[in-house]
Amino acid sequence: MTIRILSTFILVLAFNFAAQAQMEKDPVLFTVNGEDVRVSEFQYIYEKTNGDKADYSIKSVNEYLDLYKKFKLKVARAKEMKLDTIPSLIKELEGYQRQLADSYLLDKEVTEKLTQEVYDRSLQDVEVSHILVSVNPKDTMNAYKKIMAAKGALAEGMPFEEVVAQYSEDRSAKRNKGYVGFVTAPFPNGLYVLENIAYDKNLGDYHGPVRSDAGYHIVKVSSRRPARGEMEAAHIWVKKASDNDEKAKTKIEEAYSKLSSGMKFEDAAKFYSDDNKTNQKGGYIGFFGISKYDINFENTVFELEDGTYSKPFESASGWHIVKRISRKGPQEYNLVKPKLQAAIKKDNRFMIAKDRMVEKIKKENNFEVNQETLDAYEGTLDQNFLTYKWKPSTIGQDNVLFTFNGDYGVTIKDFNDYLKKNSRDRIRMGKNTEISYAIDVLFSAFSNDQSLKYEELMLATKYPEFRSLMREYSEGILLFEATKMEVWDLASQDTAGLVEFHKTIADRYQWRERAVTSIYTLNSMDEKLMAKVVKYASKKSSDKVLAKFNKKEEVLSHISKTFEREGARIVRGMEWEVGATTSVEVNEYDKTQSFLKFEELQPKVNKTLDEARGYIISDYQDHLQKEWIEGLEGKYEIIVNNDVLKSLYNK
Repeated sequence: MTIRILSTFILVLAFNFAAQAQMEKDPVLFTVNGEDVRVSEFQYIYEKTNGDKADYSIKSVNEYLDLYKKFKLKVARAKEMKLDTIPSLIKELEGYQRQLADSYLLDKEVTEKLTQEVYDRSLQDVEVSHILVSVNPKDTMNAYKKIMAAKGALAEGMPFEEVVAQYSEDRSAKRNKGYVGFVTAPFPNGLYVLENIAYDKNLGDYHGPVRSDAGYHIVKVSSRRPARGEMEAAHIWVKKASDNDEKAKTKIEEAYSKLSSGMKFEDAAKFYSDDNKTNQKGGYIGFFGISKYDINFENTVFELEDGTYSKPFESASGWHIVKRISRKGPQEYNLVKPKLQAAIKKDNRFMIAKDRMVEKIKKENNFEVNQETLDAYEGTLDQNFLTYKWKPSTIGQDNVLFTFNGDYGVTIKDFNDYLKKNSRDRIRMGKNTEISYAIDVLFSAFSNDQSLKYEELMLATKYPEFRSLMREYSEGILLFEATKMEVWDLASQDTAGLVEFHKTIADRYQWRERAVTSIYTLNSMDEKLMAKVVKYASKKSSDKVLAKFNKKEEVLSHISKTFEREGARIVRGMEWEVGATTSVEVNEYDKTQSFLKFEELQPKVNKTLDEARGYIISDYQDHLQKEWIEGLEGKYEIIVNNDVLKSLYNK
């Protein structure tokens, strides 16, 4: 049996088993046409829809229950119409299920766990040292031998600094003797394995070797402390010309004396600091985290109180006075969660965790490969397998390659379908690749993919929220199609019904009192000429006005426009009278003058069907929907369990 055939069967079983397991502790709230609606279903949709307003008051619960009963009536009608058997809708639901399940599984089993892990770890700074041996991809054995030699030297008692000097290939090793200092999660991409050691292993021990993107490491974890977070600071820096630069020392002491005498820190920074990037900004360097600056500089800032500054102190580069402005400690999880999740999905820890999840799925579901079948399949392949010429054999298509829990079988046909769909992965290996190696790689990817699919089918039993999402979406599809067929399409296509309905609500949509106007625009700033136009236009028609003033050239234009009395800004506040004109409006930007003349006044009147068609169709839909619901209420029986309902009030 193929995975495609089994998927629907197992999904149905999953929903049924999950439902049966909940029956006793999840009572029926009401039934519609004999179908149960349980408390958990109602609570899920009630809380999701109402959010913070889901207070379970009698009024709120009853109002939403009334809405949900109507929703379920429509779903019952959709099922009676057999809409849940339409292939296109089934396919749409299957596509949504796969998409939702894929993201849901990764979010629950990978992203959320990694995000919480990074956040929890970020609450601590970790002090680490390491030995690094770089790896040449063409010669990994020599690198491994070297790191093992370093490990042996440590085991024999050689001091760590000496082992670093002899074996480590970290460029900074000569300077720091392998001491990295305090760091915090998340570690840079590719160093997740080191982060795991830093936060999970015993203090004081040597751990490794472990392999990262950088090479082989031996790691020592010296201490852990509460995270310092980020500090906001400003500084005054005086550069040293040499180690014994007395001028630099004198200058920083003078700056400190001025500060002590009341000089503002910002002014002192501008006058004394040699840091051209910050001195004109009052020495402001912004927020910084651990291990960005000299450790003495960092410690000094951390030990200060907000708003205070230090005494002069020396570093390798010069003399400093530093002012701490504020400290930003670890933020709440919900505030940093979106940012952490975005970073995690770009980090290779995500793929590592996903691979671990797949292995866990296989183990928990008794994944078992039929090696004899796989070997036989491999024996049928030649070098065409790694080219576009390959066509799978039809022999043994139903033979099972592997199973989950002893009864869910994935066949050779499923594997062939996967290989055809992912032909690029197969072909780019190159025809000179050994068939056995190619099969190992492709089969591993295929079995991982099928493991995820199998687990996704089980999500309904593991996560009630996922089950609710799928129910919500599937019923939403059915509701949309049923409403479209029995209300929306009818409202737009039933011309006779729409005409009759319009007669019953004709007074609902009306034209208010309107004025038909002429708007004249003169392309000139000549005030005398405009006065003549206004005087002539107040008594004559637009045709005569244009003929009189456009004899030599077209200087006057005209448009006709109708305004309703209410909301017409251009004529607001005027006395509406046929022949009346507005004052002249001058437009300095395009050098024109314009005015408006009332040509005709029209009384309040009902809008025709064509004039208000959109609004009337919408009202007709509401009317049909109301009739539809009333008909369904008379057709399908609804029974509410009042004792269960009362138990929800103010829950």
